[in-house]
Amino acid sequence: MYGQLVLGSPGSGKTSFCFAMKQIIYSAEDFPLFINLDPGNKISLSDFDINIQELINSDEIIPELNIGPNGSLLYSIEYFEKNSDWFESKFKYFLNNVRRYHFLFDFPGQIELFTHHLSIRNFIKKILSINIKLVGLTLTDSFFFKDKSSRNSLLLVCIIIMLNIELPHIHLLSKSDLFLTRNSTENCKQLSNNKYTKLSTIYHNSLFLWSKKLTYDFIILINDFSSLNSLPVSIFYP
Repeated sequence: MYGQLVLGSPGSGKTSFCFAMKQIIYSAEDFPLFINLDPGNKISLSDFDINIQELINSDEIIPELNIGPNGSLLYSIEYFEKNSDWFESKFKYFLNNVRRYHFLFDFPGQIELFTHHLSIRNFIKKILSINIKLVGLTLTDSFFFKDKSSRNSLLLVCIIIMLNIELPHIHLLSKSDLFLTRNSTENCKQLSNNKYTKLSTIYHNSLFLWSKKLTYDFIILINDFSSLNSLPVSIFYP
């Protein structure tokens, strides 16, 4: 059995991507299992096969504990880890089925969960221990790749996620269909080439002289990870 860990910042289109991927998996005669692990997801409960919101909802935690949205998500994930038997009982129901499932895990977008928090890493280890082959998919809104500084930051975040989850990793530029002009579309496609990213970033103008050296060092670091390619994707134009 196989599974996809769909990661990325809030609003990058993770849930929409999962819905589109379900149709692709169906067409390949597999059975997709959509698992929502985002306690703040606004999608209807009936759209998921397993939903963490049946256990805990981050929106309900905010007024109860008087904490902010980020704090409520971290609390919810820690609560989920402590009550992992709830998930295991639901998950085993599908594992005992004769069907060949393809799992889609929709994660929350808070970067803290993948940089220095251990709950998600522990969850991934449990899934791997039952012989399910996983791949990490990090979605980034392609709109932010127009800005070179934002592009560097996003690529660094992807490297951090890739190193922490310790899985085969693919970086996808979501909503690439919004690049309507020909030039913008070509530029978006060229982002799959690290040399393009390097050349387009080193020589950009900056108000601060010190940032040029910093930017250069960032790009050298990014290009050292040759496996980090940015692939444009659109759920409307596969």
